[in-house]
Amino acid sequence: MPSGRGWQSRPVVEGHPLRSCVSCDTVATTLDECAKLFTANAQGKYGYSQVCRKCHRISGSTPRARAAQFKHHVRKYYNITIEQYKERMKDACELCGGTVRLCYDHCHETGMFRGTLCRGCNQAIGKLGDNYEGLLKAAKYLKGAEEGEKPRETH
Repeated sequence: MPSGRGWQSRPVVEGHPLRSCVSCDTVATTLDECAKLFTANAQGKYGYSQVCRKCHRISGSTPRARAAQFKHHVRKYYNITIEQYKERMKDACELCGGTVRLCYDHCHETGMFRGTLCRGCNQAIGKLGDNYEGLLKAAKYLKGAEEGEKPRETH
C-alpha cells in the first residue's frame, strides 16, 4: 500500500467507492482494488491517483496529447516557447550531418542553447564531460594512437 500522507486516517466505508477514475468511471471499493486498478500517488486520496491504470497508460497516445506533453517538456526543461524551439532546431546534426534523432543541445549549467546534434554526437559530448578539456583529451588520445605512440596488441 502507498505511504501517502494521511491516507490511513481517512474513513473507509466498505461497499462505497474509495476511488473512481475521472476518465472512465472505473470504481474501486476496497484498498486492495485501489492497489490493482490505480497507480500510487502520495498526494492522491488514499494514496492513489484520480485516473485508473488503463486510462493513465493511454493518456499520451493521441497526437494531441503527445504535442501537449512535448510543449510542456520544452517549456519546463529549456524555458523557451515551442516556436523558439522550432526556430533554433536545424535539419541536420551540426557535427556529423546526420538527420535522424536530432537533439536540442544545451549547456546544463547555464541552459544556453549550443546547437542541433544527433543523439550519437550529443551522447558523445556528454560522455566526454560536456567540456572542451574532455574533447581535447580524446583528440590527443586518438592522435597518439594514429602516430603509434601506444603499441597495441590486436586479437
